[in-house]
Amino acid sequence: MSFMFNPYPYDDPRAINHIHLNEEIKKTFTRNSMQTADKVASAINDMISKGKSCIVGIDGYISAPFEQFSGLVSLRLAQLFDVKATV
Repeated sequence: MSFMFNPYPYDDPRAINHIHLNEEIKKTFTRNSMQTADKVASAINDMISKGKSCIVGIDGYISAPFEQFSGLVSLRLAQLFDVKATV
């Protein structure tokens, strides 16, 4: 329990864990809202093109701009795949 008497500061610069991942897994990561919306839109389009219906749930922090992101996904579905989404 020595950490209780000598705790690390909250922003400890040594607290970075470098994760080594397979390059194929790294390619699936998105870096911003547009890339994420495109990835979600593509997955939705894949399901729809197979004749399936699709309901999407988005989870995140309470302060996350869900309406903005769902609007972006809807927009990208229309732009990329000519698919109309109900938000």
